[in-house]
This record gives sequence, C-alpha cells and structure tokens, in this order.
Amino acid sequence: MPFATYSIKENSLDGLNVENKKTFKKFINSINELNRKKRAILINKKDNILEVLLKKLVEIENPKINYKKVIQSQDVSYNSNDSLLEREFLLECHDCFNSSLKYSISNDEINVDFEKNDNNQFNDELLDEYSKDIIYAKEFKTVFDFENKFLRKLEIFIKASFQLEKKTKGFRKKIDSITIFHKELSKYLVPDFGRVKGGSDEKKLCMEEFLQNDIIDYRKKISYDWNYLENTKKIEAGTKLLLDWWSNLSDEFKPKKFNIITDIPYQIKNKHYSIQNKYLKKIKDFLFKDLKSNLKKPDVFFLNRDELKIKTGPGVKDFYEFWDWTHKKHVAFGEDLPLLIYSDFGVEFIDPDFDEFDNSNKKDLKIRQNNKFLLVDPKRDTDFEQINRLYKEFPKKCGILS
Repeated sequence: MPFATYSIKENSLDGLNVENKKTFKKFINSINELNRKKRAILINKKDNILEVLLKKLVEIENPKINYKKVIQSQDVSYNSNDSLLEREFLLECHDCFNSSLKYSISNDEINVDFEKNDNNQFNDELLDEYSKDIIYAKEFKTVFDFENKFLRKLEIFIKASFQLEKKTKGFRKKIDSITIFHKELSKYLVPDFGRVKGGSDEKKLCMEEFLQNDIIDYRKKISYDWNYLENTKKIEAGTKLLLDWWSNLSDEFKPKKFNIITDIPYQIKNKHYSIQNKYLKKIKDFLFKDLKSNLKKPDVFFLNRDELKIKTGPGVKDFYEFWDWTHKKHVAFGEDLPLLIYSDFGVEFIDPDFDEFDNSNKKDLKIRQNNKFLLVDPKRDTDFEQINRLYKEFPKKCGILS
C-alpha cells in the first residue's frame, strides 16, 4: 500500500522493561526506514504522542520545569547523568515519530495498520509490505477493495498535508491539486473516423453526428470503429472512480483542483483549435456528467507538445523541447509533487466488462489484474522531472495556475 498508518497506544511507554524497550527500538528502526521513503503516517488519536514524549523528557530533567513553555520551544537540556539512557531512548522515539507524516483525529475513524503497545512488534513482513515501490493490482479483488485499501490511504495522506500546512503556517504546502496525466485518454474518447467507409462527405457526416450526440448513448451505435465502446469504458471507469473519490472528500480537506492532462487526439490533430475545443467539450461532458452540481468543476486540457518550448537564445531555433508524452500515465498530487504515482494502464485500471458504469456497484467491478502502480522516486525519475518542469514553466497549460 502507498502508506503505513501507525499509532502509539496510550501509556505504552510507561514502565518499559529492558525486553520491551528492545522491541520498541526495533519498531523505531522500522518506522525510520519508512520515514526515509516518506511512507509512514503517525495517527494521533487521543493524546499527541510527541507532546507525551516531551513531557516525559521534561519530567526526567526536572519535575518542576514549566512543561508548557518547553512544548512551545521544544528545547530540552540534559544535566542528569542518572537518566541518560532513558532520555536518549525517549529522544530517539520523538525524533522518529516527528519525522513521520502526522494526522490527528478526535475519534476512531481510522483503523491503523499497526498500533504499537508495550510488547508487540512491527515485523519484517509488514516493513516489506509498506516500503515497496510497486503495488500490484492482484492485491485488490474488486474496485471496492481498491478504494478501501489504496484510495483511503491517499485520503489520509492528503488530510495530513492540510494539517501540516496549518501547523507550519503555510511553510509546508497542503495538497490542493490532483492531476491525471494520460496521453491516450482523449484518443480513446474520440472515434477513429479514418475507418468510415466512403469519402470525405461520409467522414464529415460521422464527425458531425459525434459532436451532436451524447457519448454514452452514441458509442453503442458506432459500427465503423468496433473498438470504440470498449475504449470509452476503459477510460470512463477509472477516471470516474477517481473523480467520485475526490468529490466525496470532506470540504475541509478536498483539493480544490482536479485536472486531466491529455494529448490532442490524432483524429483532430490538424483541425483548427475552435474545432478541437468542440471535441474537448464533448470529453468534459462525458467524464463530468454525474458529478455533484455544487462542486467546482474539474477540467481537461489538451497539452500540445509544440507549445512547450523553452527559449535558450535569441535565434528562432534556439529553444529546448523538454516534454515527451511517452509513457505519461500518472496521477500527480500537489503543486510541489510530494507524491507521483505511475500506473501501467493509466486510468484504464478497471476491467471494462460492465454494461453501465455506476459508482454504486463497486463490489461488482474488477481491477485489471496485470496492472501495476509505481510510487515514483523523484530523485531518479525522468517523468517526475518533466512534470515538475511543466508545473513551473507552463502552469496555466495544465491548470495549476488558473
């Protein structure tokens, strides 16, 4: 799964014996490994464990010290040699937990993956499970299962970012945008008019009919492109699932922007932009039709690679083309890209073997089992570099800057 959620059981740090402390240190080592990959989310339920630890550190140093002032400064000095090992242990715990992403709740709305008590252990199997970069679709039996195990973790990740921005007073940015990058999305939602039998008049008639009709109904009537019905279902299911998930996030934590970036369909590549915009509107109407009316509408952008040129000199040919559409099948979170997920099939991760897509029948929809989701390493991945540059150099073209 993309993240491991963990919590520290109340009073579990009280009166630890030597053996219990060993298991706690092993647990800390595991969480530190997840922290290194930014995969651990500390769930604070009742008491904030960081404040509990600071309080214990202060009490060890001097029971008469004003704890509230220390909490504000988070500065603890150490003078007593008698409790050195205990202080080092508590400080090690504090540093580890403070390095995790954090989300505080006032109830038990989240079932954490692991709750640490005074003697249980975060074993190697759990560490392997949550530190892996590739998540195989075979881990999800149905779309409902995928939503509970995968999308639910992304929701917690988003909520943690909102709390972090508030705590740091804007220094750390919340995740306020979700962007799908899928080159073929637009191509699959426009019929292949090149298969129309006859001349240019027949082709023109089919193009006009497409623009005049609703895709959901008209796709069943198209006979010249026998792949079109299945292609639209492949795009429809995954995209609408993600849109439905986003739209149902609480208003307090919902990212304001949901954008879809796709290539100009080859069927209309050479058409005037006014014609291209008509097809763009058809795509938006199809994907966003069932969304709640009170939502700020998501958006779709045709991204023209020829318009993404960075000048390198005064000459006409002095420019650099950085964007490559090859294998762009990602979901990007936040303008600073704290999380980028690659999917082998892009949004086509749901089996298109259904009559009509309905978010109420998620238990019946299947995940395509040969898909994989990759948590992208920002330091090594070229696609990350290109998307990051796109956001910085051309924010308007991808909806980051309105």
